[in-house]
Amino acid sequence: MSEYTLRPPEPACDSRIEDAAQDRNGPLAMAFVRDQRWERPMCAREALNRGTAFRRLVMPFEAAEVCDEKR
Repeated sequence: MSEYTLRPPEPACDSRIEDAAQDRNGPLAMAFVRDQRWERPMCAREALNRGTAFRRLVMPFEAAEVCDEKR
């Protein structure tokens, strides 16, 4: 027997969330993708290191600390 047990999902605390989850005809997600000109891809090793094969899409993550003024 499997170690995993299937349980029914917990009821939603907000009825709007529950209604949205039951709307199976609605979109799951929407995306906006700009037109891009073709460019020569990077070599495979560099593309794997950077997470993309195209130089224009290299966007390093620059984290910044967020301070909550209300505390």
